[in-house]
Amino acid sequence: FGCQQSRSVELYDRMHSIYHDSKFIQEVRNIYSHFPLVANLRCGRWYAPNFDMECYFKSTDGHENNWNCSVKRLNLSLLPCLSKTGGCLIVDSTRRGRTMPDSFAKTIPIWAACLNLAVARYRGLDVKDCSECGQCACSCMCNDFIDNHNRDDIQTTDNANEKRRSSSWCTALHTPPKVSISEHTRISDIIPRMVDTLLAAGVDVGHISSCLGDKPLRTLWISPTTRIFTDLVPTAKDLKFHAVVCVSASEAVGHEDRASYTYMQGCADDEEAWAPRGFTPAVFWAYFKEILSTEPENCLLKIKDIVAKDTHVNVQKMARVLEREEVSCGSNDTFPSSSQYFDMIDTTNIGVGSRRAARPPDVFEAFDAVINVTPESYSYKDSKPFPYLQLPVQEGKKDKSVLEALLPTALKFGYEQLSQQRRLLIHCAQGKDRSVAVAVALLVAFFKDDGSRDFAPCTFFKTCKWNTDDLSKHWETVGVNKLLISRCLHRVMVSRCVASPSRHTINKLHRFFMRQ
Repeated sequence: FGCQQSRSVELYDRMHSIYHDSKFIQEVRNIYSHFPLVANLRCGRWYAPNFDMECYFKSTDGHENNWNCSVKRLNLSLLPCLSKTGGCLIVDSTRRGRTMPDSFAKTIPIWAACLNLAVARYRGLDVKDCSECGQCACSCMCNDFIDNHNRDDIQTTDNANEKRRSSSWCTALHTPPKVSISEHTRISDIIPRMVDTLLAAGVDVGHISSCLGDKPLRTLWISPTTRIFTDLVPTAKDLKFHAVVCVSASEAVGHEDRASYTYMQGCADDEEAWAPRGFTPAVFWAYFKEILSTEPENCLLKIKDIVAKDTHVNVQKMARVLEREEVSCGSNDTFPSSSQYFDMIDTTNIGVGSRRAARPPDVFEAFDAVINVTPESYSYKDSKPFPYLQLPVQEGKKDKSVLEALLPTALKFGYEQLSQQRRLLIHCAQGKDRSVAVAVALLVAFFKDDGSRDFAPCTFFKTCKWNTDDLSKHWETVGVNKLLISRCLHRVMVSRCVASPSRHTINKLHRFFMRQ
């Protein structure tokens, strides 16, 4: 009982801390209302009741000696938004008394520098002129955005200032003062190699270039200690760059006793360790007044009751929606068409989508065959004969090896459908993980990795027995490697912006194609 009560009090403190930080986020949002609010998953999602977009920049990609611009996390869906609005506010937080997470201090600056350099190479620009302004992380180009602490050991020469003014495309790495000069220099030195990796993975730099136009990316920072002069807030037109503004939600105090609760810095981090089952940011903001008014020792019980009630309400809503969908089955005015639930992979006949994309009879209008990578399924009994394959793969880490074991079956089915030029839908629950893995496997196995990117399977598959041993020998013969898998993954992600396969899923593809 004592442990339960202690957990309830801690949960009470977390809820009040999150709500306290959300007020700061709302203040920033009001000041920079011309920029969309973006949640950096998953922690950032708790700090506002609604966001315009979501992104995923991992702190581990900014950890010392682990710096990386991941092909899996290029967040290209941000670029059209930046092109339209000129900037965005990305929300996240951190713990342990730090002013900002590594995702803000290094991951996003690395991402911006890599994309800027890639575009410069694509356009054939001379990037040498920009290299000298790499340490001007606290430049006054947009002072009001930046958490600008004095840094006596950084001096920007008049020559560098002149070069920065004359250059319209800066490729330098910009980091906040908390990043040491030594670490900044070491990261800057490996940016070109990161760009080489991105280009080798087949990243569509032309698309990035068209989105950015004549303004490069630039990372700026805001925290609760930042002084913002509201009468000097620049508009997007005033800036010479696309402003990626990193807003750190929490105060850098660790734990601090407040009037009625103990403030916990960055307390939304690692939600799987503290959030009761089914308790999500959406549930919190739907019932936050009720939760915040609860006594500390009753907070856990209250949240569990709310989750149970919310689940029941959502089930009833879903039943009503499905009933209305059946009645309005042919009406595109009332309900969105299935095309809003899937994306075709460039010029292929492969579509990747969510479970909703496979709902009959809409699916028959867009596709000729379906691969379902979930244990659940729509009923096709009353439908016309339809090529259909179900791979009962559990979500995430619940699946240990089933996906790997079933990939030969998926490849055989996909080969048969694509050879007949049929349109093939691959779906899982959300179209983000399992279905993406199967789509990548089809691209690796059957499609050219050159400029044409055509469906061109080897003659091997005409007599293939589709067993693991024969396939493994073939993969070894043709030289399938991680780079090819990465290129095919990026090809999917360009078309399916929400695609975000987990490391666990990507490792399954590596094991399947590169067995020793």
